[in-house]
Amino acid sequence: MGAAATCLLVSVACTGGIPEAPRAFTGGFTTVEAKNVPWFVTVAVRHSGQWNVCSGALTTPRTVATAAHCVLEGAEYWVYRGALLADDHVKASSAQVLAPKAGGDVAMLTLPTALPNSHFLEVSDAPPVVGGQYYLFGVGTVPGQATEAPKNRTIHRLLVGVGQIDTTNRIAAVVAAKRHMGCVGDSGGPMVDKELTTLYGVISTGYPKGAGVSCPAIPPTDALTKIGIVQPHFAVLSGTPTSAATG
Repeated sequence: MGAAATCLLVSVACTGGIPEAPRAFTGGFTTVEAKNVPWFVTVAVRHSGQWNVCSGALTTPRTVATAAHCVLEGAEYWVYRGALLADDHVKASSAQVLAPKAGGDVAMLTLPTALPNSHFLEVSDAPPVVGGQYYLFGVGTVPGQATEAPKNRTIHRLLVGVGQIDTTNRIAAVVAAKRHMGCVGDSGGPMVDKELTTLYGVISTGYPKGAGVSCPAIPPTDALTKIGIVQPHFAVLSGTPTSAATG
């Protein structure tokens, strides 16, 4: 994907040698009401006195799939059903990296109790299909919105097609119409089938952050969004005990 791709946290640099953090969908998206995607969650990450925002999805009543680069050592995670600052929220009891950023970028948060009025997605036990169409969901910033202020209270949906799959690193490259892509706050957002029932991946990287740069209305011609494939982690994310959980 080239050096342009980077992680999509809000307002703080990533750790572990990952390039400086970055942004949400650049365009081509539609707005979705939380009641229509009751499995979607926003994750507010508190780390070293700063708040960051990621997206995610419930895979059981008490587990959330998100991006591994959203999981920071010593951080606290507040999970909101729907968009940021929704009434229904809970502090995660634990966070577990299932695959590091270089090997899939998938993590799981465990909740002490189920969120009210929520549902969960099935986790696919197969990878996405090259040429197939899927929806991405996220609460990241959009063109014209300041990336420094986490006003991530709107859920966006973007239709994408899978262009290629890196089976070694368990990453799928997806492309939307006019090359629109993920931006700040979309990290961990689910890639779901068009029936909105099954989780295939989580958003890993998209448009890179530069000093004072907002999410572009016209993305680069080589723009791609990377998706961490959840299939290798089917067992643990779906609560199915098996030795295949760590994939």
